[in-house]
Amino acid sequence: MRGRSLQLFALAVLAATVLLALMASGAVAAPAIQHHSAKVTTTNTDANQCDIPGTQVETFMANVEELPNGTRRFEFWERWVFTSALTGKSIESFAAEQMTTNVDPIENGDGTVSFFFTFNGLEQQLKLPNGPVLARDVGPITFTLTFDASGDFVSFTISGEKGPHPLTDGGGYCNILIPALS
Repeated sequence: MRGRSLQLFALAVLAATVLLALMASGAVAAPAIQHHSAKVTTTNTDANQCDIPGTQVETFMANVEELPNGTRRFEFWERWVFTSALTGKSIESFAAEQMTTNVDPIENGDGTVSFFFTFNGLEQQLKLPNGPVLARDVGPITFTLTFDASGDFVSFTISGEKGPHPLTDGGGYCNILIPALS
């Protein structure tokens, strides 16, 4: 995995880890529907995109809704600007999407459990600052993460993909980002 797929994988692993921690905490069950919102802006001076060192400024907003059918829906809005420490050139990313995931792990009957992450909307758009759009992933796509009984990673699969996904498919993310920052 490379580029945006690796980032989505990391996001999905983080979300699955949080879900597992919440389940293990023995917390009182939540009401049928809950809403949470957050907006955060961060600056990372040790950022790295496709092995290019630089600085990344990111603004992230999320709304989370727990649904009575055992799923959780996240609405994301994310914008970041990455500036290469090597060339001073920048690239902008924007995403506006909805993700639905299972709250409880799905038992697969073979000692493993899975979490699904279904994305709809604009997964990611890359563009030059004050310039043209270089690529965009848009449309539904589902990622499934599977873990063994001890919580170790087993597999990562992509399914239900519709629409153009040049950044997710075949390492397209770095193939677009590297020339833009060179």
